[in-house]
Amino acid sequence: MDLVGVGAIAAAATTAVGIPAAILVGRWQMRAGLRSAEAGMAQAEATGRAAIAEAEATYRATLDAVRAQASAEHSQWLRGVRRDAYVAFLLAVQGVNASAEKLATPTNAASVDTDTVERINNFEKSLTALNSALLVVSLEGPFDVKISADYLAGATFTIARKKRRDAEAEWVWTRLERTGVVFGRHGTLAHDDLDVEDALERLRRAKERIIVTRATRAPMPPPQSVLDEFRGAVGLAAAYLSEDMVTALLYYANGDPDYIGQVVREAERDIAATTRRFFERAEEALAATD
Repeated sequence: MDLVGVGAIAAAATTAVGIPAAILVGRWQMRAGLRSAEAGMAQAEATGRAAIAEAEATYRATLDAVRAQASAEHSQWLRGVRRDAYVAFLLAVQGVNASAEKLATPTNAASVDTDTVERINNFEKSLTALNSALLVVSLEGPFDVKISADYLAGATFTIARKKRRDAEAEWVWTRLERTGVVFGRHGTLAHDDLDVEDALERLRRAKERIIVTRATRAPMPPPQSVLDEFRGAVGLAAAYLSEDMVTALLYYANGDPDYIGQVVREAERDIAATTRRFFERAEEALAATD
């Protein structure tokens, strides 16, 4: 074989070996590229997941902060509303007590009618104000404060109405003792009318006996004979008095029925504890909204 043939064979052999090697190298390079691409995709996915997790964490933190701020603002608002309601309620209780005390303040005989009307109007307004304040406390709560407010308002109403009944009886005496005229069912009667004077004098004497016996027998009521004497004197004077005056005079002798008297005594006994209990419940409710 000449040199040309040998060269051809060698070239063919080289080509035969080079093609598979090139293919193999190409495959290796392709696999390396795929692995690199897969690693890049995995890294990209990991980076994406981390970014999403960070975004979610930021969102949750922002949402929690907004919720916390909203909750704090709502708590602050609720605390302010409740504090104002509690203060208004206590001021209304004081208003009823003050107007009830004024009912019992001695009245100038010359102006007893006008003073009485004004004081009663102020008293009724104070009761309305207390009812309104109690309603607000009931709406704002919480339940424990509402119950304490109900008890305190109930005791306040009971004692105040008792003071009004007592004051009405005293107003009648003021009107009877003043000089001038008595306004009765049959018009205006002069005090120099002998029948009127006799009836009023009997009332005065009967009243004095009640005052004396109450002072000496307290806390026991006056004897039945003293009360009967007073009621009889009221009966004699009834023709010269208005119906509201007769009612007030009979109350002066009879007082409240037993069941009402018991309620009044319990209210007077428990008013301090009831007030203190309301303060405690109110402070607890306000502390819970801090």
